[in-house]
Amino acid sequence: MRDAMSTNEIRLLVEFYSSDRGRSLREAELNNGILEHSGRFQQWYADTGFYGLDDDRQLAVKALESAMQATEGAVDAMIGMQVAMQVSLSPALPAEQRLSPQELLSAAQGQRTELTHAYRKSSLATIAFVFKDQPIEAIEAYTDVLQTAAGQNFVSALNTGLTKGLFNAAEQLGVSIQEILVGRVGQGA
Repeated sequence: MRDAMSTNEIRLLVEFYSSDRGRSLREAELNNGILEHSGRFQQWYADTGFYGLDDDRQLAVKALESAMQATEGAVDAMIGMQVAMQVSLSPALPAEQRLSPQELLSAAQGQRTELTHAYRKSSLATIAFVFKDQPIEAIEAYTDVLQTAAGQNFVSALNTGLTKGLFNAAEQLGVSIQEILVGRVGQGA
Protein backbone atom coordinates (compact mmCIF):
# COMPACT_ATOMS: atom_id res chain seq x y z
CA MET A 1 0.00 0.00 0.00
CA ARG A 2 1.22 3.49 -0.76
CA ASP A 3 1.69 6.00 2.02
CA ALA A 4 -0.75 8.50 0.55
CA MET A 5 -3.63 8.62 -1.87
CA SER A 6 -3.52 10.94 -4.84
CA THR A 7 -5.75 13.99 -5.03
CA ASN A 8 -7.79 12.30 -7.76
CA GLU A 9 -8.27 9.17 -5.64
CA ILE A 10 -9.44 11.22 -2.68
CA ARG A 11 -11.75 13.24 -4.93
CA LEU A 12 -13.31 10.07 -6.34
CA LEU A 13 -14.09 8.73 -2.86
CA VAL A 14 -15.36 12.07 -1.54
CA GLU A 15 -17.65 12.46 -4.56
CA PHE A 16 -19.07 8.97 -4.06
CA TYR A 17 -19.60 9.27 -0.31
CA SER A 18 -21.12 12.76 -0.80
CA SER A 19 -23.60 11.56 -3.43
CA ASP A 20 -27.17 10.56 -2.57
CA ARG A 21 -26.24 6.92 -3.06
CA GLY A 22 -23.14 7.25 -0.86
CA ARG A 23 -25.12 8.96 1.90
CA SER A 24 -27.79 6.25 1.71
CA LEU A 25 -25.15 3.52 2.05
CA ARG A 26 -23.53 5.30 5.01
CA GLU A 27 -26.95 5.60 6.67
CA ALA A 28 -27.50 1.87 6.16
CA GLU A 29 -24.16 1.18 7.83
CA LEU A 30 -25.17 3.33 10.81
CA ASN A 31 -28.77 2.13 11.05
CA ASN A 32 -28.01 -1.56 10.67
CA GLY A 33 -24.77 -2.02 12.57
CA ILE A 34 -24.97 -5.47 14.13
CA LEU A 35 -23.36 -4.41 17.41
CA GLU A 36 -26.03 -1.81 18.08
CA HIS A 37 -28.86 -3.82 16.53
CA SER A 38 -27.97 -7.39 17.43
CA GLY A 39 -31.61 -8.31 18.15
CA ARG A 40 -32.75 -7.15 14.72
CA PHE A 41 -29.79 -8.93 13.14
CA GLN A 42 -30.61 -12.20 14.92
CA GLN A 43 -34.24 -11.96 13.82
CA TRP A 44 -33.25 -11.20 10.22
CA TYR A 45 -30.74 -14.05 10.31
CA ALA A 46 -33.40 -16.48 11.60
CA ASP A 47 -36.01 -15.25 9.09
CA THR A 48 -33.84 -14.76 6.02
CA GLY A 49 -30.09 -14.88 6.47
CA PHE A 50 -27.67 -14.66 3.58
CA TYR A 51 -28.82 -17.90 1.94
CA GLY A 52 -32.45 -16.78 1.97
CA LEU A 53 -31.59 -13.97 -0.46
CA ASP A 54 -32.19 -14.33 -4.18
CA ASP A 55 -29.20 -15.25 -6.35
CA ASP A 56 -28.64 -11.71 -7.71
CA ARG A 57 -28.50 -10.20 -4.20
CA GLN A 58 -26.20 -12.97 -2.99
CA LEU A 59 -23.82 -12.30 -5.90
CA ALA A 60 -23.89 -8.55 -5.24
CA VAL A 61 -23.14 -9.06 -1.53
CA LYS A 62 -20.32 -11.53 -2.33
CA ALA A 63 -18.75 -9.03 -4.72
CA LEU A 64 -18.99 -6.24 -2.13
CA GLU A 65 -17.53 -8.48 0.59
CA SER A 66 -14.60 -9.22 -1.70
CA ALA A 67 -14.07 -5.55 -2.61
CA MET A 68 -14.18 -4.64 1.10
CA GLN A 69 -11.63 -7.38 1.85
CA ALA A 70 -13.86 -7.97 4.87
CA THR A 71 -12.88 -11.57 5.53
CA GLU A 72 -9.19 -11.04 4.87
CA GLY A 73 -9.16 -8.00 7.15
CA ALA A 74 -10.95 -9.88 9.94
CA VAL A 75 -8.62 -12.88 9.67
CA ASP A 76 -5.52 -10.66 9.67
CA ALA A 77 -6.84 -8.83 12.73
CA MET A 78 -7.60 -12.09 14.55
CA ILE A 79 -4.17 -13.54 13.81
CA GLY A 80 -2.52 -10.28 14.87
CA MET A 81 -4.46 -10.24 18.13
CA GLN A 82 -3.64 -13.87 18.84
CA VAL A 83 0.09 -13.37 18.26
CA ALA A 84 0.20 -10.11 20.24
CA MET A 85 -1.53 -11.69 23.21
CA GLN A 86 0.76 -14.72 23.16
CA VAL A 87 3.93 -12.64 22.74
CA SER A 88 2.99 -10.39 25.64
CA LEU A 89 2.19 -13.39 27.88
CA SER A 90 5.30 -15.31 26.89
CA PRO A 91 7.57 -13.88 29.66
CA ALA A 92 5.18 -15.33 32.26
CA LEU A 93 5.69 -18.85 30.88
CA PRO A 94 8.50 -21.21 31.81
CA ALA A 95 11.40 -20.86 29.36
CA GLU A 96 10.80 -24.31 27.83
CA GLN A 97 7.22 -23.36 26.91
CA ARG A 98 8.04 -20.06 25.21
CA LEU A 99 7.82 -19.76 21.46
CA SER A 100 9.48 -17.08 19.37
CA PRO A 101 7.24 -14.45 17.74
CA GLN A 102 7.97 -16.12 14.38
CA GLU A 103 6.91 -19.54 15.71
CA LEU A 104 3.73 -18.02 17.14
CA LEU A 105 2.97 -16.28 13.85
CA SER A 106 3.59 -19.47 11.88
CA ALA A 107 1.24 -21.42 14.17
CA ALA A 108 -1.42 -18.72 13.87
CA GLN A 109 -1.04 -18.61 10.07
CA GLY A 110 -1.71 -22.35 10.09
CA GLN A 111 -5.27 -21.48 11.16
CA ARG A 112 -5.83 -19.07 8.27
CA THR A 113 -7.89 -21.48 6.15
CA GLU A 114 -10.24 -22.35 9.04
CA LEU A 115 -10.57 -18.72 10.11
CA THR A 116 -11.20 -17.57 6.53
CA HIS A 117 -13.99 -20.12 6.08
CA ALA A 118 -15.66 -19.14 9.38
CA TYR A 119 -15.30 -15.39 8.91
CA ARG A 120 -16.51 -15.38 5.30
CA LYS A 121 -19.91 -16.72 6.39
CA SER A 122 -20.08 -14.07 9.09
CA SER A 123 -18.96 -11.29 6.74
CA LEU A 124 -21.53 -12.21 4.11
CA ALA A 125 -24.34 -12.27 6.66
CA THR A 126 -23.25 -8.98 8.20
CA ILE A 127 -22.98 -7.16 4.87
CA ALA A 128 -26.29 -8.61 3.65
CA PHE A 129 -28.00 -7.38 6.83
CA VAL A 130 -26.39 -3.93 6.79
CA PHE A 131 -27.43 -3.30 3.18
CA LYS A 132 -30.69 -5.32 3.26
CA ASP A 133 -32.83 -2.32 2.31
CA GLN A 134 -30.49 -1.02 -0.41
CA PRO A 135 -31.23 -1.79 -4.05
CA ILE A 136 -28.82 -4.19 -5.73
CA GLU A 137 -27.69 -1.33 -7.99
CA ALA A 138 -26.48 0.61 -4.94
CA ILE A 139 -24.54 -2.39 -3.66
CA GLU A 140 -22.99 -2.85 -7.11
CA ALA A 141 -22.09 0.85 -7.32
CA TYR A 142 -20.38 0.62 -3.90
CA THR A 143 -18.49 -2.45 -5.10
CA ASP A 144 -17.41 -0.63 -8.26
CA VAL A 145 -16.01 2.29 -6.24
CA LEU A 146 -14.21 0.00 -3.80
CA GLN A 147 -12.67 -1.97 -6.68
CA THR A 148 -10.91 1.13 -8.03
CA ALA A 149 -7.32 1.87 -7.03
CA ALA A 150 -8.64 4.59 -4.72
CA GLY A 151 -11.15 2.22 -3.15
CA GLN A 152 -8.59 -0.52 -2.62
CA ASN A 153 -6.12 1.94 -1.07
CA PHE A 154 -8.90 3.13 1.24
CA VAL A 155 -9.90 -0.43 2.20
CA SER A 156 -6.28 -1.44 2.79
CA ALA A 157 -5.70 1.60 5.01
CA LEU A 158 -8.84 0.82 7.04
CA ASN A 159 -7.94 -2.84 7.47
CA THR A 160 -4.32 -2.06 8.35
CA GLY A 161 -5.42 0.52 10.92
CA LEU A 162 -7.94 -1.87 12.44
CA THR A 163 -5.42 -4.71 12.60
CA LYS A 164 -2.77 -2.49 14.21
CA GLY A 165 -5.25 -1.10 16.71
CA LEU A 166 -6.47 -4.57 17.69
CA PHE A 167 -2.89 -5.86 17.84
CA ASN A 168 -1.91 -3.04 20.20
CA ALA A 169 -4.99 -3.60 22.37
CA ALA A 170 -4.30 -7.35 22.58
CA GLU A 171 -0.67 -6.68 23.44
CA GLN A 172 -1.66 -4.26 26.23
CA LEU A 173 -4.21 -6.74 27.57
CA GLY A 174 -1.59 -9.47 27.53
CA VAL A 175 0.83 -7.30 29.50
CA SER A 176 -1.89 -6.60 32.07
CA ILE A 177 -2.71 -10.31 32.34
CA GLN A 178 0.99 -11.10 32.64
CA GLU A 179 1.27 -8.70 35.58
CA ILE A 180 -1.70 -10.38 37.27
CA LEU A 181 -0.23 -13.84 36.67
CA VAL A 182 3.18 -12.86 38.00
CA GLY A 183 1.49 -11.34 41.06
CA ARG A 184 -0.57 -14.50 41.68
CA VAL A 185 2.43 -16.81 41.22
CA GLY A 186 4.34 -14.67 43.73
CA GLN A 187 1.45 -15.14 46.18
CA GLY A 188 1.49 -18.90 45.81
CA ALA A 189 -1.62 -19.08 43.61
